[in-house]
Amino acid sequence: MTDERKSENESKNFWLDKIEAVMVWLSVFLLPWQLRHTVMFATINGGYFEYGSWHIYATDLVIIALLVCWVLRPDKKFFAGPRWLSAPLLTLLVWMTLSVSWAVDKPLAMITAGHWWLAYLWYLYLLNRIQAISQLIRPLMWGVGLQALWGVVQYFLNQSLGFPWLGESILNAQVSGIPVVMANGVRQLRAHGMLPHANMLGGLLAVATPVLIYYYTTLERSKLSRQLVQIIMLVVVGVGLSFARGAWLVLGVGLLVVIILGWSAKREEHNSADKRWRNRRQFNIAGGALLLFGLVLATQYQFVINRFDLSDRLEQRSVEERITGVTNWEKIAGQYMVRGAGIGGYTVALQKLDSTQPVWWYQPVHNVYLLMIGELGVVGVAIWAWLIAVLVWVQVKWLRFKENWLLVLPIDAWLALGLVDHWLVSLQQGRLLLFLALVLIILVDRVSLIKPESKLY
Repeated sequence: MTDERKSENESKNFWLDKIEAVMVWLSVFLLPWQLRHTVMFATINGGYFEYGSWHIYATDLVIIALLVCWVLRPDKKFFAGPRWLSAPLLTLLVWMTLSVSWAVDKPLAMITAGHWWLAYLWYLYLLNRIQAISQLIRPLMWGVGLQALWGVVQYFLNQSLGFPWLGESILNAQVSGIPVVMANGVRQLRAHGMLPHANMLGGLLAVATPVLIYYYTTLERSKLSRQLVQIIMLVVVGVGLSFARGAWLVLGVGLLVVIILGWSAKREEHNSADKRWRNRRQFNIAGGALLLFGLVLATQYQFVINRFDLSDRLEQRSVEERITGVTNWEKIAGQYMVRGAGIGGYTVALQKLDSTQPVWWYQPVHNVYLLMIGELGVVGVAIWAWLIAVLVWVQVKWLRFKENWLLVLPIDAWLALGLVDHWLVSLQQGRLLLFLALVLIILVDRVSLIKPESKLY
């Protein structure tokens, strides 16, 4: 190769590196946003039908740009991920794609499957191009920090901030149907951030918290570490003010696990001074976060009590919606048991079941595992169970490596939230969060945080 040709390649790689660095940062930073354009508006009885509409997200465009940069690279290397994870993951994606052929709404199923595949390609890109976990955690830190701050301000203003062009929902606590909490006749808006529902904000922040604590333990005392402490505390406040009970439970249990791990590890005499220092920081930051979380709930105790008062009208409605959802799921599952209604087709199947209800009635069942049966049938849920089984197996293998657990907890949090909500698979943010959590599990092994002989692939 001539010096001129070599210089051209170096220049090309330099610009690709710059573009990719920006796009990677944006792909993670924008993950918690509802920033999208609706290509095709679906309606039911004159109302906007969220789950039947076609959307292009800002993250779609960023991921496509990343993939183009990857293709243009002359020095490409390819790693498909560890076999134990690739086999069930690819099988699940293939079954989703096959479901397009029998879906109740084939175009919608094709678009939904396309979003799943795009998220998977993003996962592959990250596995092949990310060299340090900090490349993912830094944009996540600023992304969730912004969402938490936005949600806290919304809570205290008791309304949205007026930025719908940034993906913020129009929120007015006095309007029926807006997620609020009530006490003594006062309607208080729950923190949403720039997401369509407060449950999503609480869930996303709860999943991200162990990752932020992990990053804090790796930093020396610096301006960045002080900023990160502030963001972690802000995130904890955001979870509290989202009034998402599932997120409360996940955050509380997660912080307790982090505290126990930090306390037990710092007492192990064989650990180096550096490890004991990191474990002490882990214990302190998690303990402080849990204390702050408790104080937030205590200061808002009137609203907290009402979240568990089943005689309250809002809570009665919430319970009734979930009972109705399970009843409808039984009908859908019975009709589409073997193959399912097709990926993304659950709510369309509901419309075929009963077309007389108001548009808000047509929503996925609030349980990822039941939703999988409804859309992918018993075959799809068997593949899903296979995927979960290998994730559990990995964690059993890593029981003795406490330093890995902070980056394993996000997938556990994701799976736990799936018991009480559907956005983790029905909306873009949840799908990307799943693949980001899987990437973290693999990267924590690849960056030599554990001994080479203990690697799982």
